[in-house]
Order: sequence, then C-alpha cells, then structure tokens
Amino acid sequence: MKIEPTLDGRVKIALNNDGDYYLLTQLISDASDDDKIEKLASQFGESMLDEDWDEFVKPELISNFQTDILTVSNILKKMHDSGVKELYISKEESHAWYSTINQARLHLEENWNLSELTEDFSMENTNPELLEPCIKNNFYMHLQSLILEFVNW
Repeated sequence: MKIEPTLDGRVKIALNNDGDYYLLTQLISDASDDDKIEKLASQFGESMLDEDWDEFVKPELISNFQTDILTVSNILKKMHDSGVKELYISKEESHAWYSTINQARLHLEENWNLSELTEDFSMENTNPELLEPCIKNNFYMHLQSLILEFVNW
C-alpha cells in the first residue's frame, strides 16, 4: 500500500494487493462495536454537568459515529466492487475517515492497552497476540496524521 498527499489537498491510498484491502477493511470492524460506541459517547459526557446529556447529546454522538463508519464502509465497498485500486480522501470525506480511525484506535486501546507498551517495545520480542493490534494501530495513527496534515479541512 502506498499512501501520499496530493497537490489538490487530498490523501491518495493505492493498494498493491488483497492484504492492503484487508487492512483497510479492518478499520471498519475495529470501529464498529455498538457497545463500545455507546461507551465512548458516554465517556464524553462524564465531565459534563448537563442533565440532558443522555437524552439529547449522547444519541446524536452515537448516530454521528455510526454514520461516519457507514460512510467509510461504503467508500471501501464501492472501491472493492468496482475493482479500483486507488481511493482519495477528500475534504468532504475527511471527517468521516478521521472519526472512524479515531474510534478504531480507541477500541484497540481499550482492548489491548497499547499505550502501556514501553518505548523499547519491539515487534520481534512481543507477545504474538499484540502484533496485529500494534500494526493496525500504527497504520491508523499514520493515516490519521496524513489526513490531519494534508487534507484541506
């Protein structure tokens, strides 16, 4: 997979093989846990004193999270169905991508406590169960950074 910014303010993702597509689709499964979406929306409200949080704000947050995931999922499905090996993240889609990636990373953190890994962490010397979540989290972090830096919000 090759990911690069474009001159017109987008991020281009070019797939080299089926494994690249698989990694992108993992973003959807990592972000799409309804119980965790509910928990994430609740966490935002923990510091709020507003009594209406659960009634008004939380349902809208959950709906927005789910809409963002669906948007990215539809983009990936369309890409796969058409056989196209490139996609471009535009300004119009950037929020959905950023949100979906953020949800996936938060879910990975909750499941695997990746932030507790030390700076001397090495892929070669770690528990094999941690390899996939570490690789995905690293990929998501870099993609999220490129969107933030290069897509014209």
